[in-house]
Formats: sequence, C-alpha cells, structure tokens
Amino acid sequence: MKKTEADIRYAVLSELFPVAHSKSQKTTLSIIEGAIKCYGTYGIEGATYEKIAKFAKVSRPLVQHYFKSREALFELTVKYIRVQFQQLVVDFMKRETGVRDQLEAYIRSTFTWVEKYPHHGRVWILFYFECSVNKKMKALNTELVLLGRSRIQALIEAGNQQGIFKCANAAESAYMIQTMITGALVSVGTETHPASHREFAQRIVDDCMTRLGATRTIAASVGTSREQSLRP
Repeated sequence: MKKTEADIRYAVLSELFPVAHSKSQKTTLSIIEGAIKCYGTYGIEGATYEKIAKFAKVSRPLVQHYFKSREALFELTVKYIRVQFQQLVVDFMKRETGVRDQLEAYIRSTFTWVEKYPHHGRVWILFYFECSVNKKMKALNTELVLLGRSRIQALIEAGNQQGIFKCANAAESAYMIQTMITGALVSVGTETHPASHREFAQRIVDDCMTRLGATRTIAASVGTSREQSLRP
C-alpha cells in the first residue's frame, strides 16, 4: 500500500525519536521542516533563526531553545531528509517483486524525490558543499552513502544469482551506479535540462542496466515483446 504524507512523517518521527512522540519532539520536527523550506529558499548562510521561525510558524526564541547552534539544526535536518528519502525508496521498491524492477525503482525514486520535495533536493546539494569543508558532515555523508550502496549491491548480487544480471564485480558496480545517481541528482538540481526528468531517469536506468548486462522487454511494432540485450 502506498504511504500517505502522514504515514511518511510518522515513520520519520519514529526513526529520529524512537521513544514516545512527545509534544517537544513534534515541535522539533516542525522546526526541522521549517528549516528545510528556509534552506531551500535562502541557502545555509541566509537561513537565520528568525527566518526559520517564520517558516516553522513558531517564535524565534523557541527555535534557539531547541537548537543552540545552527550546525546542530542543519545536521538533524540532513538526517530527517535522508530518513524521509529512504522511506520513499522503500515504498517504491515494495511495489515491485522482481530484483531488476526493484533496482529500477531505487534509481527512479531519486527523480521522484526531487520532484515531490524540491526543497529537500536543494538542501541535499547544500549538504554536499558542506561535506567538502566540514569533516563531521563528510563523515555523516560517508555513513549514509555506505548504507545506500550496500542496498544496491544486495540487489545486484540477487540478480546475479537469478541470472538477471551478469555482473563480475557487484561491489564496484554498486559504487558506480550510486555515483551515477548522485551525479544525476546534482545535474537535475543545478542545470536546465531539455529532457524531462522521466526521460533523464530512463537514460540513467538504461546505462545502469547496461553495466549490469541486464535485458529489458521492448514492445515490438506488432504489439508483442521481445528480449533485447542492453549491451551495444
């Protein structure tokens, strides 16, 4: 069953705050959501406590009470975005039964995410910059990246076992596919694309499947279908 916005928000709240969802925790979450919109509008430096408070619809002193430093707020914001993105990915993957379709869903979910939550995508690009100048953020990103990569690798290995993929090095291919997804995210967020997100996503999917030696079903002109290798 497809998750509603309330379902996703509750799942995020549960992961960030495993204990009971107190009023204080819900206020924290509201501030984080306000901060996301603020970062996505003004950038990190332009996101003052006062502006964040306006987006969160709370008082400025309340924001400072919950977050003594702007770095702490940004870090928790990044974790929130990541958890919400993972909830979306899992939701997409659960709709599919085959390994190949699940991997495609994983790849496409990035494009759906930036369309559905544009501020999240902008904040994530800001996060990439912070990783280049902040060791703590870089370590956090490395941790998050490894989690995603292990999921991709597991799908590739399962596909190899089922004969769907012909990949000699699942770990290396997982790394390269993840790098392609990250590059696509940056490209979508920082460039004007002549192609739609859906078309761009299809190109990324095709390139990834080519690397894995996968096959795809292509509709023939007579209305039937045939298997065609993605290899050139």
